[in-house]
Amino acid sequence: MKPLMTLTTENLLNLEPLHTPTLTPPNSTTSIASDLLTPKSDTSTTYNVPVSISTLPNELLLAIFSSIHDDIRGNKYLIAASQVCRLWYSNILAILWSRVEIKRQHKWDMIRKGLITKYGHLVSEISFYSVLFDAQDKRKLIDKCINLRGLSLVKCRGLDEEFLEEWTKVNSMTLRTFTIWGPGVYESLATEVTNFLLLPMLKHANRLEELHILCSAITDEFLSDVALNTTTWPHLTFLDLTECGKITASGVAELFAFPHQFPRLSRLQLQYNEENYLDVDFFEFLAVSFPEYQFHIVVTDWYLETTHAGTYVMMSDDLRELKDKRDNVRLETIIGGRTLW
Repeated sequence: MKPLMTLTTENLLNLEPLHTPTLTPPNSTTSIASDLLTPKSDTSTTYNVPVSISTLPNELLLAIFSSIHDDIRGNKYLIAASQVCRLWYSNILAILWSRVEIKRQHKWDMIRKGLITKYGHLVSEISFYSVLFDAQDKRKLIDKCINLRGLSLVKCRGLDEEFLEEWTKVNSMTLRTFTIWGPGVYESLATEVTNFLLLPMLKHANRLEELHILCSAITDEFLSDVALNTTTWPHLTFLDLTECGKITASGVAELFAFPHQFPRLSRLQLQYNEENYLDVDFFEFLAVSFPEYQFHIVVTDWYLETTHAGTYVMMSDDLRELKDKRDNVRLETIIGGRTLW
């Protein structure tokens, strides 16, 4: 028996059309009804349909091309494959534009001139890093990127509440993950992430599964509004509040005072901040009181800059002890972008 060929990204693009069997007509002396009703004990009469990779349905082509896209060199192969025919081109174009990362201003300057206008409707996940948005940019994104499942705005400038609210509104049926990252310790030019900036957009985001708010100036009032006044959160499973230095233990407790608002919430990530009572005692209280939740405690440069070395050692020991004692507690220390423990 001839061994089956292993399907890899290298040989996928070199597949040749399969052998096309000869089409054998049915026996003309047998009536159609008899042919359908009489059980067949032999397989001498067969109906073979010509098959090749070019005749595969779109759904299967998309699955194949998507698996190539996940490869580290996938885009290179897909760009080459897109030249085969119009069908492959249209399918591959949708995949190449499904996830867009813009990490430099100059890259955004190139894309926004026409590509977003032409292909924005194909984008399902888009991430911006340190990008400045002007009025034309915001209008174009609202009008063209209307099928988003994931949106990430990291240390960006030019954000305002009207833009975020309108863009979220047009994607309210599809948006599942939203990340916004304000100015960190060294990025003072990024738009400050405040209650005023976020609350209007969250009214249209009740299909979110993950909400990540980092390096923000949100307060306890924001958490209270999220729990009571914005919307219900039937799908939210993960809430990340890393480096939100103005929230306190009291504000976090508001989230647990109305569990019906967050029926699926199971993971909460918080910044350790002893001054705001987000300390070992509070995290132990959460872990004991809500064993069905996973609590991720994060210690970052932002907090350590104001912490004496002796305090850090004692805090680390206490947190490690809590982690060893409670299965639903996870710890992370991130310094200079590196996770230490």
